[in-house]
Amino acid sequence: MTPLALHNQHVQRLRRLIGRRESRLGEGLVVVEGAKVLAEALDAGAVVDAVFVTPVAAGEPVLSRLAPGVPVHVVVDDVLGRVSDTKSPQPLCAIVRRTPDALAALEQGLRHGGFAIVAVDLRDPGNAGTLLRSAEAAGAVGVVLAGASVDVTSPKVVRSSAGALFHVPVVTGVALDEVVSAFAGWGVRVWAGVVRSDGSIDHDRADLIGPTALVVGNEARGLAADELALIELHLTIPMAGRTESLNVSMSATILAFEAARQRRFRSRT
Repeated sequence: MTPLALHNQHVQRLRRLIGRRESRLGEGLVVVEGAKVLAEALDAGAVVDAVFVTPVAAGEPVLSRLAPGVPVHVVVDDVLGRVSDTKSPQPLCAIVRRTPDALAALEQGLRHGGFAIVAVDLRDPGNAGTLLRSAEAAGAVGVVLAGASVDVTSPKVVRSSAGALFHVPVVTGVALDEVVSAFAGWGVRVWAGVVRSDGSIDHDRADLIGPTALVVGNEARGLAADELALIELHLTIPMAGRTESLNVSMSATILAFEAARQRRFRSRT
């Protein structure tokens, strides 16, 4: 088989999906890079649409796990470097379909006593990916990227999530007031993460057992006053040093693992 060149229609489709948010959202697709992340997607039961490999990666073991009929396109050595948005492209990438029922999965998980992370106006792809990894690692039942948050299908988010995107339901395209209203109907207790203030509770003293949502804000400003007004319960992470606040993904990680710790402790008593 002659390796495909840049002008090939299949390669041009891959290039379009990497470069255009509208194409990814319109088709319900993401592009994953590397054998490890493809394996994570397959572990999660994701449907693979097509795979692209350079000749050196044509024997990757993960390819044997693909469903019958999934096309594996061998491409010219420099093709993936020319269509990718990274300086050091992987020799394998794949087009994968997103799970369409994230909202239903999130609701079910919360109604059964789980916890979720909500990020409002999260703009940095690296922060979004880290937050997804932390949510999945801590056992969150879902993540909501509310407001004007970064596109979760962005290749940068997919890379930084290291496969977590496929293991935790992610709801996007909703406003915070819609989220809070829906959670109220599901019996979810909503907590806003804030810098220490009157009425806020240290995160390790807050009751995070039962259906719980942990809300964090934008990297630069946190949660705005009108957003905080929607949420009655406020918690904070106590700090001994002079630093006033932490990186948003770090804060979300601490809160998520506190919710997980409380659940483990409750199950042992």
